[in-house]
Amino acid sequence: KNLLTLNTDKSYFCIFRTVQSHMLNLPEKIEFNGKFINRSNSIKYLGITLDENINWNEHVTNLTKSLKSLFTVFYNIRRYLTKEHARVIYYTMIYSKVKYGICAYGFTKGENINKLQVLQNRLLKVLLEKKIRFSTNELHKELDVLKVGDLFRQELSSFVCNYFKGNLPDVFCNYFQTFSQIHSINTRGNTDRLIIPLHRTDFGEETVKVTGCKVWNMLNQEQKDIGNPKAFRKAFRINTISSYI
Repeated sequence: KNLLTLNTDKSYFCIFRTVQSHMLNLPEKIEFNGKFINRSNSIKYLGITLDENINWNEHVTNLTKSLKSLFTVFYNIRRYLTKEHARVIYYTMIYSKVKYGICAYGFTKGENINKLQVLQNRLLKVLLEKKIRFSTNELHKELDVLKVGDLFRQELSSFVCNYFKGNLPDVFCNYFQTFSQIHSINTRGNTDRLIIPLHRTDFGEETVKVTGCKVWNMLNQEQKDIGNPKAFRKAFRINTISSYI
């Protein structure tokens, strides 16, 4: 026996469900070894906040609070920074927070992604001492960084890239299916063009398996052919930023 015990005073349970499920009479507590464990509307695990409807609202709220705390620091140091310093600070203090878990929370509603983007815009303008109406596209091109939504797409496409290169755990074997696997006539486009799985609900669409296929299929063939995942991510960033006009 490993002698592990459950501290019921510090433990909670959460019932995950979609908004459309309309589950009634949900228990507010459950009994365990003569003690009660209370229900929570959300739980935090490894820095990711999972809410019971899996809409990621609470995680985005926590993330925005964390990012807002950077304003005071940035205002105090910006006059001493070069553009390269600002870029390093972006990747250290903004990018690291936004990127963490984005393959999961990136499926949140567009309104939440927009909140994060607006906040990122403001933080970058403070770092670079830009006026509030400075162009968002020019801002990201000048610092050579991706917008939040594009960062999400970069992570999804990188996941698919690693799938084709065999870099994923065995559990993802045959996770995606290409057209060449079901059609007898092989063409260059068929070998890495993914079949989008059927889905009946928005919840079904908001998965790596579905959205990952859509993002991957939108890439040009030259980018898909890049063999090195690190080079793939760089090419994605360069191609995307060049479209900011």
